[in-house]
Amino acid sequence: MKRLFILLATAVASFANIVLSAEWHGAKSVWHGADRYDFTIAGRSAIMIVPDNPLPGNPWIWRPAFFDAFPSIDIAMLEQGYHIAYIM
Repeated sequence: MKRLFILLATAVASFANIVLSAEWHGAKSVWHGADRYDFTIAGRSAIMIVPDNPLPGNPWIWRPAFFDAFPSIDIAMLEQGYHIAYIM
């Protein structure tokens, strides 16, 4: 349980730093009209979807499971200016 907590804490902190830095690395593609970046973080595959017009402060949500299975909420959040993050 402690290892899981450490992994999650590291991932959240790393994602926050990535979003705030606004420097995107990894394989770039397009997801529902927005830029998608696939990369590795803390040894895990990860995805970051970047909105065309991010809100001030670059807010983001972390998708807990099944990325792109039910994208309607993600697309709505993206349109509002939120980044979408996912770790596999």
